[in-house]
Amino acid sequence: MIRPTPDSEQNVAECQRGLSLRTVFRAPDRGAMGKALYLVITSQGKWWVDVEGQAHGPYAGRAEAALEARALARLGAAAGRECEVLVPDEEGRFWIIWSSLFDGADGKSFTPRRVGR
Repeated sequence: MIRPTPDSEQNVAECQRGLSLRTVFRAPDRGAMGKALYLVITSQGKWWVDVEGQAHGPYAGRAEAALEARALARLGAAAGRECEVLVPDEEGRFWIIWSSLFDGADGKSFTPRRVGR
């Protein structure tokens, strides 16, 4: 059996006195959100974009999937989340081809780089 701690009992009491859950259980700020990875993958002879376990596609080729991944990532970045697009090369090694930190809109440039060795 899980026993409440004094802190959790106090939180429950505060809620019962009319405080909102928002003041007791604070959500992390936007800066604490993890980076969203948009992965271009191939399965059953078709190309897909995987975003946090959800598949988008299929697409006819790697390039089409990569373009769609970038478009989806830009939407995520517009909502304030850091995003990256990863695409595999012919050997199956992933490359970061786009990052919301270096979108080019503010004059910063980005050079694709391989993940790992």
